[in-house]
Amino acid sequence: MPPPPARFRLRQVSQRLAGGEIVRERDLGPGPVTIGRATDCDIEIPDLAVALRHLMLAAGAGGEVVLSPEAPVLVDGHPASPGPLPLAEPRTIALGSYRLTIARDAAEAGAILLTLEQAPVDRALPDRLTPPVAGRRTAAWVLGLVVLLAFLAWPIAGFLARPLPPTAATARALAAEPHFARAGPRSDRAWLSGPMSSAHARLVADCKACHQAPFESVTDSTCRSCHEDAHDHARPDRLLAVLAEPPGPVAAARAMAGLPPGRCTVCHTEHEGPKLLSNPETSGCAGCHRDLSHRLSDTPLRDAGDWREDHPEFRPFVVAGFEGPRPLLRQVPLDRRPEDRNGLRFSHAQHLSAANAVARMAQRLQAYGRPLGCADCHRPEKTGPGFLPVAMERDCGACHSLAVADASGRIVELPHGKPAEVVATLAGLGPPVAPRPTVAGAARALPGAGPASPGLAPAADLRAAAPFLPGGVCRDCHEVQRDSAQGRLTFAIAPVHLIGRFYQRSQFPHGQHKTVRCATCHAAGTSEQAEDLLLPAIATCRQCHGNADWAARHPETKASGACATCHWFHPDARAPGPDARGIVRTARGAVADAGRRAG
Repeated sequence: MPPPPARFRLRQVSQRLAGGEIVRERDLGPGPVTIGRATDCDIEIPDLAVALRHLMLAAGAGGEVVLSPEAPVLVDGHPASPGPLPLAEPRTIALGSYRLTIARDAAEAGAILLTLEQAPVDRALPDRLTPPVAGRRTAAWVLGLVVLLAFLAWPIAGFLARPLPPTAATARALAAEPHFARAGPRSDRAWLSGPMSSAHARLVADCKACHQAPFESVTDSTCRSCHEDAHDHARPDRLLAVLAEPPGPVAAARAMAGLPPGRCTVCHTEHEGPKLLSNPETSGCAGCHRDLSHRLSDTPLRDAGDWREDHPEFRPFVVAGFEGPRPLLRQVPLDRRPEDRNGLRFSHAQHLSAANAVARMAQRLQAYGRPLGCADCHRPEKTGPGFLPVAMERDCGACHSLAVADASGRIVELPHGKPAEVVATLAGLGPPVAPRPTVAGAARALPGAGPASPGLAPAADLRAAAPFLPGGVCRDCHEVQRDSAQGRLTFAIAPVHLIGRFYQRSQFPHGQHKTVRCATCHAAGTSEQAEDLLLPAIATCRQCHGNADWAARHPETKASGACATCHWFHPDARAPGPDARGIVRTARGAVADAGRRAG
């Protein structure tokens, strides 16, 4: 029988201000152990030199530790590669200003002890001042002149004497070497603060594209000259009101460098290597949104400090009812089990059954040939993350046909959503030549069919009214209203409003979740009425996103818990199409109306 896997134990050592050490110990279990700056790591290291998820440790079958680094790691001062790490003697990993020592635990056989401590800082003052050195002033002048020649005069002379090729040619020449590695000396490289990002690598030889004035930082207007669609995160005055004040020296340094609060470069910092400039980290978002309601008392947004522990329940927009033809929209948290009163009569369970009359009809129809599934009615957008609105003719017409034949056998398609035109069309036709097929086990005649009943109305009137009467095709999905004051053939359909996007401040790319079954998140198979809101709650999303245990079992999948996974920083630039923006405008007025009624 193989021995049980080794267990990890963490010993964390910190220094007291008055001297001495504080030692805390805790059991980490059999692993794997994630180490990084993210708050959901097993060992959190608050050092900016450490990546969010820097590396992972696992226990090997032979008692060794298996390294899985996601960022460069030094073991005993040497670069380490993924693989087993023997523990014949303690090994030390450098993580910014911290040191992690890995050794076998002498107190427990088979256990692995991880000791984390911060490197000591020597703050001791010298006993006496260094005596003056002869010629110090001369040395200072010499070194100053060297600096001026090497870092000012030589770069300027090199720049003027060796003009650069055109921007397009420069970009092609540097395509394979985006970090300024060009042939020949480059005296102006001394002025570069660091490698360019991958997005701006083509501008490496065109400094004036961003730095339009010497010795001035990049301005927002310069960024907007290319990024025209990158709108503000919020109104500038409200954004400045919630930004945390930096320490005095930092604020003074930013003012001297021409970097006031709210600049693009606060979040998008260049010259830090070939990485992405977008998507601020979770900690940056939480700095304002953790206590947003205290900074902006009139904000409709809820406070959110952490995805796993401090995030409000999802609050979708739903139809609360109608005021005439106008929908009244409300934003309701999912834990209150809201209903979407969209005006339809519909059952997901009936349409997704594998054995009822609907399933048998779908099996007989050439368009399906099998029981219905989600993809038969919900079609993904070609360029967006969501789905197209359900259209009756395209998505429902194969079963709920609006075609009718007159006495001569000519097929006429009744207009959908136009009751007056339906009545006029049927009134002008002769009796249909074929019965309407059964739907869901209930036999029903085609629109216009049915003999005249004594004392009711002529046969022509009954034929024109048939779609709107009990058992008619319109009543499959709609509530029908009859206006007796206008005449016995005057009908109206109760208003319907289907929300295109339930969430207006977040995104959900369905294409990235195509390996997950629809029923995992949407309980459509048991939904018996159209008002059921089949949206997953936040607990469902947390099963994968930001779950360290799940991520360890599925290392090939990136289910991040960062804010930028679902939210965009520039909402107008990456927001949904015009339909969703229209819904937002409608919803704001509707929410106010609903609030007055509730009050």
